Amino acid sequence: MSKNRKRIWVSLICLLLVVTGGVVYAASSGLFSDSGKELGPEDGEEYVKAIESRKAAITGVTVPQIETSPYEKYAHDPRIVKGPRTGGPGGWYIKQILILENKIPADAPYLTKEKAIEICNGLADLPEMAEGEWQNAVMAAFDEVALAPDFKGGSGMTTIRYFTDESHNKEIMISGFRVYYKDYDLPDAPLEILFDPFGES
Repeated sequence: MSKNRKRIWVSLICLLLVVTGGVVYAASSGLFSDSGKELGPEDGEEYVKAIESRKAAITGVTVPQIETSPYEKYAHDPRIVKGPRTGGPGGWYIKQILILENKIPADAPYLTKEKAIEICNGLADLPEMAEGEWQNAVMAAFDEVALAPDFKGGSGMTTIRYFTDESHNKEIMISGFRVYYKDYDLPDAPLEILFDPFGES
């Protein structure tokens, strides 16, 4: 066997030992969550992700990201018409996606300002609840008319938006413990509060 061939075989064996040892170490050493909790097989997906991250750190292999939303596949879909104010990370055009998936009709109705006010007046006696639960209760009531929000998400604070017509220039927005209305055709018009359970509408 030539010296070059021996050198290649030795290099391949060394590489195999390093990679195998790294994977064994990744799977057997202590793994911890971001909060410092030690992870084990009973932690399911979080444990698997921690192992994969450790493998990546040791071997230099890039680990593909696990989808965090069933809507992830629509992130760059050219059929989704993004509005000028509702783009950005962490948000999804729910109504358009549900239409593409044939889960709601393409002519699903819009929620008008007048109908939103009428619905909100009927929600004045909602019991005390956490912000997310309150938003979901209002959204469920709006969805009885609109079938789905036009947009939900955002970076940092979640907002739920319903366009009032096909121009997408007027919207009803659930944010925090309030429901707002904004007409972007009138750039100087203030954000109007339609519903505030702790104050005046």
